[in-house]
Amino acid sequence: MDFKVKIIENETEEDRMLNSLLTSPVREKFVEIGEEKFVLPIYFTENWESDVNKFEVLDDDVFLLGHPKTGTTWLHEIVDLIVHGVHTKDINTDRMRRQLFLDFPIIFNLEVASQHFPFFNIMMKALHEEKSPRCIRTHLPWCLLPEQIRNGTRSPKMICVLRNPKDTCVSFYHYNRLMGGFTGTFEEFSRLFLAGRLHYGPFLKNIKTHWEKRNEHKILFVKYSDLKKDLPGMINKMATFLEKPLSESEVQALAEHASVDNMKKNVGKQTTEQVLKFAKTFDTFVAHSDFVRAGKEGGYDSIMSEELAQKFDKFTEKELEGTGLSF
Repeated sequence: MDFKVKIIENETEEDRMLNSLLTSPVREKFVEIGEEKFVLPIYFTENWESDVNKFEVLDDDVFLLGHPKTGTTWLHEIVDLIVHGVHTKDINTDRMRRQLFLDFPIIFNLEVASQHFPFFNIMMKALHEEKSPRCIRTHLPWCLLPEQIRNGTRSPKMICVLRNPKDTCVSFYHYNRLMGGFTGTFEEFSRLFLAGRLHYGPFLKNIKTHWEKRNEHKILFVKYSDLKKDLPGMINKMATFLEKPLSESEVQALAEHASVDNMKKNVGKQTTEQVLKFAKTFDTFVAHSDFVRAGKEGGYDSIMSEELAQKFDKFTEKELEGTGLSF
């Protein structure tokens, strides 16, 4: 590793909150990484080099990038069907195997988790054995992606999804109450989010690492808001980028399959069932929430006060000034 990694102790109030409100038997501690102080569970120190940094990338891979709860599961479902054929996947196919996820070795204690859930080992095996082209999801910032991507020896296409921080925070909060064991208030969670003291944070710094590479690598940026406004149009845009043109009927079929209501019924139902089993096994269940929840743009105001929303807006404006990045 050519960056500093430090265990997060209880040096600040936010650090104390992180360690008391978000640790569990499968996520005992957190570390901060590099100058940007990206936060990940402690398993990063043991497994990133072998399982992520040295991961064998193929040029025909498609990497799906984005912070948790920005629409990456939705994006993965769409892209998987564009790449492999709109009519080739049965909706009852086991998505826990299909949706290849690079980050498992660094976000959970897999030794403990796999004792109760062998599918973790199955998914890690699938990541390496899946036939090309593979669609691989990760929430990592650019500096922590596999070195073959960073140094340009492999050139996979990448699609990065962008969602506004307020809706992301709300969705991430509900997710962490569903399976992360977060027992604090929404205000406390928002404080950690803005302080960059949640796993994969700081949120905006994570996103900016990809945005800064937009002219050097094959990256398409997709806004969650655009997916909501014009799903068929965005499907066409992604298919063109991936050089997988679709007929009008295929676009419409995929848009219907990937509608929020169908995502809840198909993808969300299966994933929620698995997540609930996991959470209840390791006592990280706090409150029920569907994995594919509201799917709304601007739904943050159902829980976020106007004062807090303004704080988010000021923070976002300051962080994104001069970048050309928007949601």
